Amino acid sequence: MSKLPFLQFYPADYLVDTRVLTLTARGAWVDILCILHGSSTRGTTKFPARGWARIMGVPEADFLSALREIEDMKVGDEIRDSNGDVTLTCRRMMNESITRTQTRLRVQNHREKERNAGCNASSNADVTRNKSEVISHKSEAKNNTAPVPVAAGDEAPAADCPFPPEVARQQSARELEAESVWALYPKKKGKKEAMREVLNAIRTEGIERIRERVKAYADAVSQWSQDDRKYVPDPVRWFKRGNYDDDPKEWQRNAIPDSEKSEYNKDNAW
Repeated sequence: MSKLPFLQFYPADYLVDTRVLTLTARGAWVDILCILHGSSTRGTTKFPARGWARIMGVPEADFLSALREIEDMKVGDEIRDSNGDVTLTCRRMMNESITRTQTRLRVQNHREKERNAGCNASSNADVTRNKSEVISHKSEAKNNTAPVPVAAGDEAPAADCPFPPEVARQQSARELEAESVWALYPKKKGKKEAMREVLNAIRTEGIERIRERVKAYADAVSQWSQDDRKYVPDPVRWFKRGNYDDDPKEWQRNAIPDSEKSEYNKDNAW
């Protein structure tokens, strides 16, 4: 992630969003925003609770109290792992980071197209045609005009892509969105296969809905007992089956039904 020496701050939105917080929680949220801005994955990052408290220079109990208030008031997104790690996310900062990356890639592609067009133009020698040849050429071009196919925005570069390899290898905006969803899902296993299913879900449902549903599922799982959490489905299966469309009431449970436990095997996969 490239360095950005400033943090975009919207005073009016900040005042509206944080009026429900105490002065202590508001100060904690400003500290958290600064930490998220400096993260390698701008807009979201994960530390143990004691690590967050140490970075902010407060006792762990004070940090957890402020965090509980921030989560209850929906000011920021929070996920607590079973090992005590806490992932915090600022939705606006993450969306701005994705938009900034999209813009940078568009500018790079545009500059490469101009550079390649300039090289091709300089390598072609000027040829003076007779008037009759010019008329004939224009007539032929008019009759043979065909619509130019438009490539899908999220397709991978073709093998004969004129762009340099370093540009073709850049992470697409969709992949960045998929990474943000992967960070929310409560089980990290089989990332390569899971990312394909996450991308399919984003194309079908849209990033906002998928992120909202995964966040709701992660919140529900965080309330499960330690023993029940081992029955969380692998992400590739959860997304492939479209479980993000399930009724959230089904996620709120104290124990895993025996009918589901029977599908669980020794490899910890459904």
